[in-house]
Amino acid sequence: MRKRSRRRAEQLERFAAQELEARSAAIEAAAAEAVARAEQQSVALERTRDSYDLALAASGVVLFQQIDKGCDGFHLSRSMRQVFGWDPAVFVNPGMLRGMVHPDDLDAFAALVPLETGPANSATSTSESSVIDLTVRASTQGETTEVQAHSTTPIEATSRPATHNSTEASVRFRSAHGSWSRVLVRISGSPSDLGPTSGSGISVSSATTASASCLQGSLVDVTNGESDRTALSRFAELVKNDPAGCLVLEFTDPADPTSLTIRAANPSAQRMLDIEPACVDGTTIDMVFAEPSAQLIRSALFNVYHTGASMTAERLSFSEVPGTFLDLRVDRLSDGSIGMTIEDVTGTVAVEDRLRRQASHDALTGLPNRSLLEERLAVASDSAVTSAPVALILIDVDKLREVNESFGLNFGDQLLVDLGRRLVQEVRGAAIVSRLGGGQFAVLTLPCSTEAEALERASAASNSLSRPFDISGHIIHCEASLGVALAPGDADDWRMMLRNASLALQEHKKRSLDQQNSSDYCVFRRTAEPSSIRRLALLSELRQGLANNALELRYLPQIDLHTGRVTKVEAVLHWERPESSAKMPADFLEMAEQSGLIQPLTRWILAEAARTATTLLGRAGPDISGHVSPLIVTTNLSFRNLFDPDLFSFVQMLIRSGELLPNLVEVEVSETELMDNPTRSQEVLLQLSELGLRFVVDDFGTGYTSLATMQHLPVVGLKIDRSYVSTISSVPADAAIVRSTIDLSHELGLSVCADGVGDAATLSRLAEFGCDTAQGVHLSGPVSMELLPTRIAELESAVRGWIGSTDRAHV
Repeated sequence: MRKRSRRRAEQLERFAAQELEARSAAIEAAAAEAVARAEQQSVALERTRDSYDLALAASGVVLFQQIDKGCDGFHLSRSMRQVFGWDPAVFVNPGMLRGMVHPDDLDAFAALVPLETGPANSATSTSESSVIDLTVRASTQGETTEVQAHSTTPIEATSRPATHNSTEASVRFRSAHGSWSRVLVRISGSPSDLGPTSGSGISVSSATTASASCLQGSLVDVTNGESDRTALSRFAELVKNDPAGCLVLEFTDPADPTSLTIRAANPSAQRMLDIEPACVDGTTIDMVFAEPSAQLIRSALFNVYHTGASMTAERLSFSEVPGTFLDLRVDRLSDGSIGMTIEDVTGTVAVEDRLRRQASHDALTGLPNRSLLEERLAVASDSAVTSAPVALILIDVDKLREVNESFGLNFGDQLLVDLGRRLVQEVRGAAIVSRLGGGQFAVLTLPCSTEAEALERASAASNSLSRPFDISGHIIHCEASLGVALAPGDADDWRMMLRNASLALQEHKKRSLDQQNSSDYCVFRRTAEPSSIRRLALLSELRQGLANNALELRYLPQIDLHTGRVTKVEAVLHWERPESSAKMPADFLEMAEQSGLIQPLTRWILAEAARTATTLLGRAGPDISGHVSPLIVTTNLSFRNLFDPDLFSFVQMLIRSGELLPNLVEVEVSETELMDNPTRSQEVLLQLSELGLRFVVDDFGTGYTSLATMQHLPVVGLKIDRSYVSTISSVPADAAIVRSTIDLSHELGLSVCADGVGDAATLSRLAEFGCDTAQGVHLSGPVSMELLPTRIAELESAVRGWIGSTDRAHV
């Protein structure tokens, strides 16, 4: 029995040991499993926390909670580092968070986060728990195990600012890199308001529960959003104050144009369209505009709505706002509504009309000016046909200057106004009556059935001016010259028509001065063009040729009969007329002198000759004695230029600018012109010679100048006229005159050039007489600048053998 009892006891003991071992193993496994599960949840919680912190940072949100009631230290979420660059742990120190707020925003911050005196050790007692952390509650087999991710914190990161009792303020917050960020501070309810446990098992720690009355909230970085809101607010204010009307409209039914409704309008649009502010939203277009205008607007906006293409319309006028001009722009907005801007441009249109009229009308008479006349004339001449000719009548009031000097400018102005008014009223069939300037007027007729009818209108214009004018009680008889041009018969275009009428006007004026005028006007006829008109036409072409650089200089070589070298070239004007033969100086220089065009023409010749002389300077070579003798360019100076008061200043300017080298240019003056006014001629030549210019007497022998008289003029030589030179081989008397002139000139220290060498015999006789230089067709005619070097080389080669010179050509 004892044995059995002992065995039984041993069995029981082994069973108890086995049971204890099994239960211990089970407990240990359960504990290990709980620890593993807790560790997994801790890792998951850490990942959740990191993700949440990243989400907070990406959203620009920082959570905060007061360390203790009345304490100015705060626990902050780790997103503070990413959002603002600060270490969240430093804000447990009292005043740190408040110190980051802009001084001007401290009052707003204090209204949400009052500054109170709290426990002195609050910051110290919680310095180890300064970062908002997460806790997790894990349940294992009915038991609850609380695991902390790092340390217990007074606020859970999952807490959301309450919206039902939250307050907020916008302040500027300093970031770690020194800039100010716009931050929205939100204060929410205490943690106890949220309940002990959230649905996900995340709960509030005991430390948090203990400080349920502490402030908690969030800092939201709204810098970018604030900028957008500020810009939006500013643009809204801009639209509100914009003098242009701004409207937002929509089609309540996209398929029905009549459903166009106004949704918003700024004050300017309300004033323009007379809409009450309270009635803006919901007002339809047909409530503002009558049906024709409403239909136009609906159609345009309907097209913009469906195509998306913006539309602009300028200078619109609606019967609903008479006398007003509007510019419209219509755009489809991103939400499908229609934006329309309306600008009142009535004032601009008035200014444009006034400027347009000023540009096209004469300020004194109110008649169209030359610019508008030319526009109408171009249209009329282009459309004119033989069966319906048009006439241009040019009118020039004679002796207007005498009227102004006798009665005053105001009197003369009134005469011009009355004259223009009379032409408008009495010339039947006038398309336009224009004032060209001064006392000149023009009448362009409408197409006439015959040429005789067109000329009747010219007679009507003349008759209207033949009656006296009553100006302030003074009876004035107006004398005028009239010129008429017809198209298409005598003019191909409007420019020719204007030119021909001007030529006819000048002819009529000339006939009046010559007391040969028996008609009321002069008509230009292409088939029977008077010589005076031909001269005027030629002069007009010459003026255009000078302006368009159609003129050129050609050069006539002068051969030195002692060396066989070309020492001078005479600049001769050449004019190649379009569709006509070339014109030589003799054909038009006299006419240019009579017209006054000789002044700009001579200045152009002198400047061009100076440039040629400078160009030829580099081609100078040694003469027979080895000295370098540059080519000299000679040019003519007309009689009228001698009395030009600006001639001296012009030459002086050329010399000072370096364009004219006086030692390379000689000026030829005709003998007859010198003797017309010897005293004045001497004064002018002396003044110019002081500048370094040298003068030669041209056409010597045609006047009555003696060689003794030449001693008193600052001249260096003379050129014997061709009428003597060409006959020295056949007329002994002429040969004797030429020979004696050469001898006497040399005794006076003057060089002699013979003009008009026509054959070899004449050249030989001149060489025998000791003449210095010669020129003429036997040697060379005028050549262009491009051909001059070749011509000089050929001429020197031919003459060198004749005079026995072995010198080389230098060109």
